[in-house]
Amino acid sequence: MKKWLMLFAVVDLIFVGLVLKYSNQSDRQIASTVAELELSSGQKNKIELTTSFRLNTSDSVISFETDKLQSICDTSTFVELKFQALRVAFAGAQPSITHSYSCAEIKKNLSNRTLETKVSDFKSMQAEKSRPLLGSSLVAEQVYSDEDFPEDWQLVEVKVTGPSNFTINQFELEQIHGSAFEFKIISVK
Repeated sequence: MKKWLMLFAVVDLIFVGLVLKYSNQSDRQIASTVAELELSSGQKNKIELTTSFRLNTSDSVISFETDKLQSICDTSTFVELKFQALRVAFAGAQPSITHSYSCAEIKKNLSNRTLETKVSDFKSMQAEKSRPLLGSSLVAEQVYSDEDFPEDWQLVEVKVTGPSNFTINQFELEQIHGSAFEFKIISVK
């Protein structure tokens, strides 16, 4: 009986040892490392496209530039830039202005790499809710004529509409460029 008890104790210790040895081993990896290795070709193209974006502002124009503008419009119908006011909100929503550009108009000039918004048109959205322009249109939300026009703005979204819709949001822009696409609009009363 003692032999069986000793044999049972030894087999039990071996079993517990094996369980402990294999339960402590982990096949888990850091999520960001795995995600970087497993990007789809579409995700890689989106990162490459976002890397090509530049935003420049002056007293007269807001310029969004990419050397891939023509290739975007080869397969799309519209490119929309959404600008949002910073540190201002009305009824819990931030004022925003969306400028939609027609790819048909963009493709008329094959050397075009820039989407421009005149600052005067941008400011006029304080009095208007929408403004049709040649080959594009501006639409404002939460921008009111009886409130001060916000000075601080940020490009928060680039939306491409067509057979393959996709959106690049402010967090993707910030992650790839290391900072937000912010600018000031000085309004003179």
